[in-house]
Amino acid sequence: MKSKQLPANLNLKMKKVEEIKKYRSMDNKALEAELTSLEKELNLNVLKVKADKAKNYSLISKTKKNIARIKTIISEKDAE
Repeated sequence: MKSKQLPANLNLKMKKVEEIKKYRSMDNKALEAELTSLEKELNLNVLKVKADKAKNYSLISKTKKNIARIKTIISEKDAE
């Protein structure tokens, strides 16, 4: 009997959910610090790609999505 394997994207979805839970548990100051850190990371990655020193272009879009998630959570917390 063959063992059932989980789809590869299921693992990625679980990581995103865990990441969102982590962000939601943070207070605004910690979120602002994380946001600043991610924005610096994004700038670094963009420069590396433009200088042909980085081959992993997906880091840029992943970082942008995380920045958007954090900004959304901050605005939700401010609205409360």
